[in-house]
Amino acid sequence: ACFFGDDAFRVRFERTPGSTQGHHAQIGGLLQHSVEVANIARQTARTMRANVDLCVAGALLHDIGKVETYEIGPAGFTYSPCGLLLGHVVLGALMLERRLAALDVPACTPGQLLELQHLVLAHHGKLEYGSPVQPMTTEAEMTPRHPPRRHRPPVSRRTTRTPRPSSRSGRRTSPNRR
Repeated sequence: ACFFGDDAFRVRFERTPGSTQGHHAQIGGLLQHSVEVANIARQTARTMRANVDLCVAGALLHDIGKVETYEIGPAGFTYSPCGLLLGHVVLGALMLERRLAALDVPACTPGQLLELQHLVLAHHGKLEYGSPVQPMTTEAEMTPRHPPRRHRPPVSRRTTRTPRPSSRSGRRTSPNRR
């Protein structure tokens, strides 16, 4: 309720894309992705006899940082300055802590907050995929992951090499496209 009970946040969450390109790159993509992940996490948690409520909460919150990471403008979906500098994983953990600290009555115990923060911070699964920490609890392992390439912001690269023909179609492509 501390996020989704807030109408202004909920409207932003419902409009946010799941990415700037690739999976769920559309208005409402974040909501669609989060519901899909929550359904998978709930079923997996039941099967593995993990904490179902924690898994579902973590699945719904794992990408909340994208609400502050992405901007929607005339040119489409872009990264906000804080999205580029911090990334959605760190922003999500910060948003969670800020939101819970602002409540008059605690919504969870300090231990539950730590577990939720861990779910948000570990949801990419590996350090090299953008997680500041690796999953260290059964519940953190329940958050389904997309292939890592889809989670990284585009990096501008310049090349001095000449484009080479693609072996599949004979078309000329950039050497950086694979």
